[in-house]
Amino acid sequence: MWWLEAAETDIADVDVIRGEDVLRFGKQIAALDDIASFRVVEIVERSKQRLALVIGAIGLSALLTPLAVLFGGPIEQLLAGFVFLFIVGMSAVSELLGLTGRRYFQVTVFTHGARKVRYNSTDSRDVGRLIDFLEDTLGR
Repeated sequence: MWWLEAAETDIADVDVIRGEDVLRFGKQIAALDDIASFRVVEIVERSKQRLALVIGAIGLSALLTPLAVLFGGPIEQLLAGFVFLFIVGMSAVSELLGLTGRRYFQVTVFTHGARKVRYNSTDSRDVGRLIDFLEDTLGR
């Protein structure tokens, strides 16, 4: 969570902030007068274990389907086709629902002193309010 703090400094922050209004991202702070620019990036992290599981299941069913078609009867062929289509369909649904990845926004605030202050959030409304605030601050 981010918030604006009035001109009160902690002893730990005295070397960075000297009685100015600050923007605080948890333990990280940036003086409002020192903000030079900002950047917003949407990050999608994929779970490698889930993707490996899906790829393995599709590969195994893709290997077993031709064997069932070549050496099995009509019931085995039908079941192999259903299993393959079920696995492909479930992987597509999990991708659409976002179960294979995690999305969040990263706002990086750059200061005139060449410091970077980062804020991560999954709430797009919160990031939108922060962007509006930063645009107003830089527009002064």
